[in-house]
Amino acid sequence: MRLNRGEEIDVIIMAAPRLDELIKEGKVRADGRVDLARSNIAMAVKSGAPKPDISSLAALKKTLLGAKSIACSDSGQRRLSDHRACSEARACRPH
Repeated sequence: MRLNRGEEIDVIIMAAPRLDELIKEGKVRADGRVDLARSNIAMAVKSGAPKPDISSLAALKKTLLGAKSIACSDSGQRRLSDHRACSEARACRPH
């Protein structure tokens, strides 16, 4: 990130958890933080497939690791892809 390289910034827009880290590190002003949007993430399965158990974090992880394929949306692109996060989820599977 440019900020970590010591570059000057006027405005930074990023996910809130990482922005909070930068505030704690003293790299950006806490009193300048403004939430711009809320993002909900949903999950669905194809028609006719059984409803997966996602009742807990462990159940969700088991569901994702057991999936034969995972399609993820590219944020803002309105298309599905085999996104890096999905690849990382599959990489967590035991060999």
